[in-house]
Amino acid sequence: MVRTAEIAREVVATMRATPMHRGDVAKAHESLRTRVAATLEHVGLPDTVAWRVSRQLVFKCDPVLLDNAALCAAVGHQLAEEFRQLQDRHGLSYRQAAEILPKLSLADVDAFVAELRGADRTIARTIFNAAVEAANPQATGRRYLDAYRQVASQIDQLDRSVARTLANATFTARVPRRKALEHFARFTELLHSLNEAPALLRRVARLAFRTDDPTAAAERIVREYQETVATLTASGIDPKVARTVAQSTHFRTAAHSLADGQ
Repeated sequence: MVRTAEIAREVVATMRATPMHRGDVAKAHESLRTRVAATLEHVGLPDTVAWRVSRQLVFKCDPVLLDNAALCAAVGHQLAEEFRQLQDRHGLSYRQAAEILPKLSLADVDAFVAELRGADRTIARTIFNAAVEAANPQATGRRYLDAYRQVASQIDQLDRSVARTLANATFTARVPRRKALEHFARFTELLHSLNEAPALLRRVARLAFRTDDPTAAAERIVREYQETVATLTASGIDPKVARTVAQSTHFRTAAHSLADGQ
């Protein structure tokens, strides 16, 4: 039994030693994957998580070991406990825990979270949440942290929260992760062209990141917003009131426009 547990740990470590495999399971291994997923679910992993993990196990580990029911059950017990701890100890959602389970051990997550908190507690959770979905969460998280620090140092004289606003908007948006740093840099440039509160940029980002080219959309939204403010101000409306009215009407119109794919 002790030996089985040791081998199970080795199997899980092998699964996590390389990035997630994105291809399809070979037809010859489909039945093995089905058996592995069933065993993992039987010992406590939720079905969707068991199916996700079984795919990586079949890709990366020895089929002979996986076809051993007792060993496969031991793997399942280990992963089920880690899945629970990821949610209980770190407050991860079901989706986040399922995403990171095949990539990092609980000890790895503990160390990674501690590393991010030690670097900057105010942005640690945002960076972690964004890195969870990357093929290599630690390397991605460190790149995001470096980019955040560079931007924070550049705009600290304006408002420290602006850097956090940008990080939240870009690193957690619905764009490809490989594009996050590019969008982060471009949004920083956009910020320098504005004389508005961080809340405005946050609204712009939320709308823009619904599109395929977030920065181009943001530039258009900001340009049209500024034109609306200028028109209202020219008609004699107080600038502060003009900005409030423009935000209320313009952003609602922009949201509908993006929803319609325009």
